[in-house]
Amino acid sequence: MKFSLLSLAIMASVAVATQMQVRYYSDHKCHRAIRNSDVSWAQPFGINGVNCHNYHYGRSISVENCAFETCSCEFFYQEACRGDAATLNAFGAGADNCISDAQNFNSFRCFYYSAP
Repeated sequence: MKFSLLSLAIMASVAVATQMQVRYYSDHKCHRAIRNSDVSWAQPFGINGVNCHNYHYGRSISVENCAFETCSCEFFYQEACRGDAATLNAFGAGADNCISDAQNFNSFRCFYYSAP
């Protein structure tokens, strides 16, 4: 099967499209943003845990700019997405939310849902 360079570039850009953003803040109320992390590796709801990332940053976190009907990230107190977690949900492109104490989380994974 032959692909042109343009079709390969289009496929690559689709594969890495931003699904949502995880935004980190220097305060505990999601007011002073210090870093954005574009999520392009989230999986559909119902697939368990193969998209875990160890990450530890900021004092509060929000999930924003959801490209689907619903986006959700689970933030774990332990590395490798183990143990207790806090969940953030975003609904559509304009949604945002906040959890504080981000300095206590050491890993996270994200999922999305889009109605057929």
